[in-house]
Amino acid sequence: MFTGDTIKRAVLGVTLLFPLIALTGCIGSSSRVAMTAQQQDLAFVNNPALARFWADEVTPDLEAVVAHQFMQVRNAAKRGARPRSLMQADYLAISGGGGNGAFAAGYLKGWSNRGDRPDFEVVTGVSTGALAAPFAFLGEDYDRQLEEIYTRYGDGDIIVGFHAELSRFFHREVSHL
Repeated sequence: MFTGDTIKRAVLGVTLLFPLIALTGCIGSSSRVAMTAQQQDLAFVNNPALARFWADEVTPDLEAVVAHQFMQVRNAAKRGARPRSLMQADYLAISGGGGNGAFAAGYLKGWSNRGDRPDFEVVTGVSTGALAAPFAFLGEDYDRQLEEIYTRYGDGDIIVGFHAELSRFFHREVSHL
């Protein structure tokens, strides 16, 4: 027969054991494959000074990149590709945020609807912001595609679906540039 103490110990054991078993589900195995020594020897950062920098510090390397960008804008304007002022360059950095990345898409669309969204010379992003960046760079004509990406695809198919959409888009729209 079970005594009161036996039942108390069993309940206590299950109470302590259950969280431990549940926590094992939080332990994941890495699906990443480590680089080989040979691959590590080949890996490099093209310009380490531009790989990471403080946003409020203008280094000579960063200044050279900006000067080069202005030269490209000036040359594009001379060819008639950029009728806007040569004294202004608009840059956009889009943050990440997983599912909250739709905020950036909505913000860009609202900015377009307001009518004063600039044409950006440079757009960059982190995580989901990097997925939105090509569409933000190409301008308000691509707001519909950007909105569709954030409303049509779920977490489970974002990589496959976005990659396919992005591939079709670049093949169709950008390959002729």
